[in-house]
Amino acid sequence: MEGTDMNSMPSLTLTERIAEVCASLISELGEKPLDKDAVSQRCEGVSLSNAQKNLASLMNLGILDQEKRPTALGIRWANPSLRQEATREVISVSFPEGMSAFSSKSENKDIVPWLKQHGSVSEEVAKKNAAAFRALLHFAEIGGSVEDAEKHAPLPIPAQRRRRITVNVPLKASDTEIQRIINLARANDLDIVMY
Repeated sequence: MEGTDMNSMPSLTLTERIAEVCASLISELGEKPLDKDAVSQRCEGVSLSNAQKNLASLMNLGILDQEKRPTALGIRWANPSLRQEATREVISVSFPEGMSAFSSKSENKDIVPWLKQHGSVSEEVAKKNAAAFRALLHFAEIGGSVEDAEKHAPLPIPAQRRRRITVNVPLKASDTEIQRIINLARANDLDIVMY
């Protein structure tokens, strides 16, 4: 959505706590769908309705697909070692161009007018989206702006230090199942050997 009109940007509801719970569920469940009951049970005081709104926001951000299964981006986002890079990607795709100049410490008085100026969204939607933006940054532990974080991104792990696993793929494995194995290995920064 980068550089697109803000009219196409949906209203986002996301808290840092629910982001943390959803990342944990993605790590535990793998490619299985998340549901509002599990999110609500893990977040004391969060209603089913609020959990559903947060899951819808994760779908709008490209972290979950329409079936509420984690996308390849969502799997990377749930992995603490890949979270900052994945969060930068989420922001560059889901927020208007220029949003990456703001930081988790930016105040509503700065972000909200900027969001309103870059499209015809209401102040309420701009406030929700600003809060979701800050929740993403806090959860990913990006203290400065996304642009600053890109300058200081961690270097990739050298190939010789990466973990290697061997996976015996069932003879009747479908292309989709094989692709899921590959995606999970990539998301967890693992070399994979298939026999």
